[in-house]
Formats: sequence, structure tokens, C-alpha cells
Amino acid sequence: MAQVSGTGTEADRAPARHRRHAAPRRRGLEVAGLALGLAAGVGVAIGWLVPSLGHLSGRPPVNSPPVTVRSSSGSPGAPMTPDPAALDAEWAAYSDRSGRLLYRDPSIGLDDAHDFRIMYEARAEPALSAGHELVISYNVNSEGVNTGCQPMALYTNAVTLPRFVTVPLAAFGPGSGPGSGRGAQVRSARSGPPDDPGIARRNPAQWFDSWGLRHGCPHLPAVTSVHASASSGQVRLGWPEAGLGVRYLIYLHAPGQPGGDPVARTYRDGVTLTGLRPGRYVARVVPANVRKYRGRGAEVTFTVR
Repeated sequence: MAQVSGTGTEADRAPARHRRHAAPRRRGLEVAGLALGLAAGVGVAIGWLVPSLGHLSGRPPVNSPPVTVRSSSGSPGAPMTPDPAALDAEWAAYSDRSGRLLYRDPSIGLDDAHDFRIMYEARAEPALSAGHELVISYNVNSEGVNTGCQPMALYTNAVTLPRFVTVPLAAFGPGSGPGSGRGAQVRSARSGPPDDPGIARRNPAQWFDSWGLRHGCPHLPAVTSVHASASSGQVRLGWPEAGLGVRYLIYLHAPGQPGGDPVARTYRDGVTLTGLRPGRYVARVVPANVRKYRGRGAEVTFTVR
């Protein structure tokens, strides 16, 4: 019966989460409402989530009726595609045109330069606010996955974290902000120091935006070849690496080896099988991602004497 030796097998799973312990001073800054914003990119306006002080004293806004999303072809069974004009109208009605841009997080963007980060759940934090300032919190996460469809959170704990920004209350008054126009950013808003792990930039060819992928995973590359080095009772198998985070399933076909289930699983590009009886074998290596989708494999024939 085939056995697996070495350290490059099932125990070698996805990269361990890095456990970073923030310094007490940094924790104090977070509790005080300072931001953990990151650096460079696409801004997202969160000002509309925090209505102006004058708006708070009036009637709450009423959402417009829902937009009906119709098929582009008009046929009942056709795929549903949104009407951009209707969605734009819905957004304008929902935001009631009273919002203003309070802060633009430079770390947000669905590209490898920004680790495919998004922001969401912005809310006012009165309990953390003091004096003439308002603390606003929001969450940040990454939609980035690697070739094996592993989320970026497996490689760093600096992505999925809350952020804070401090805004002067004067920013909510009438005529505030540079130019006093809608969309003008409040320059006196303060955030914390940047914390940019830069995971995707280290190997951009291996990271993808899951939102733009079918099933949320990239195409799984094939294992193009397998080589074998057999000796007494064992064999060392090796193959070219298919991509970051790809898992490999090793099947063995031989007399007494039905080959229906993998005899080994590993994230590395090689494995040693021991306890083999003399005879002729066929080993097949198949790539798989974290969602158990499989790609095209390759095989090799070898003889154990």
C-alpha cells in the first residue's frame, strides 16, 4: 500500500494566517477614532451615509420605489441585465442629492495595486466622538483571490479590519467644504497611518478580482507534465507548479492500487510515495482549487523493483 513521506503533503495546507499583535498605543488610537486607512487609488464617497446636521432635524428621506430589472431581449427566459439608466435614477433618488464627500480612502480599488479592496458599512460613531468632531467607521475587505481561489485573508490580517476617520462637525453645516459644492471633499478630515500589505503587487499574475470571475474563481491551469524517480519501494514525483494556492491530488494506478481515490494531496510541486511493491505504476497529478474544482492533469509511468 502506498504511503506518503516528507512534509509536503496534506499537513502543508494553505499559508498560515499571520498573527500581528497591534501595539497598545495603536489600539488606543483606534478606539479614539483614528483611521487605519491605506494608500493610493480609487476613492469612495461615504459622506452620503452621514446626513448633514440640518437634515437630521427634518423628515427622514423616503426611498423611491424599487427598479424593475428587465431582460435586454424582452423574452421571459433570457438572462437578466440591469438597465443602467434606471439604476442611475434609483441611485439619485435614494441618495436624495444631499450627501457630500467627507473622506476618500486612497487604498480602495478593484485592482492588484490596491489588493482588490472594497469599503462598506460606513456609520457614525457618537460614542467614540468628542468635542467638535465626529468619528466615522467603515469596514474594508478584499475581493482578491489567487490562482487556487484562496482569499487574500489567508495571507495577511491587515486587510479585513475596521477603519476610522475623524471629521469636524463644521463639515456638515451649510456652505462647508472647499468650493461649497456637492462632492467637494472635506480637507480637514483625519485618518490614521497607512497599513498597506501589498500582497497582490508582489505577484500580480497570481491574483484576481473575484467579482469579475465566473463562480468567483480564476481558470485553473493544467499540470503539464510529471516526472518520476523510482527506487526500491518508493518513488519521487515532481511537476511544474501550476499557480499560487493550487492543490495537487496524486492518484496511483497499479495491481492492487485501484486508483479511485488520491493517495496524496499537497500544495507543493512534488511528493514522495513509499511502501510500494515491485511492479509497473501509473501516477497521475491533478490540480484543484479551494472550492474543489479540478483542472487538467498529467501522468507518468514508472517501475518499482
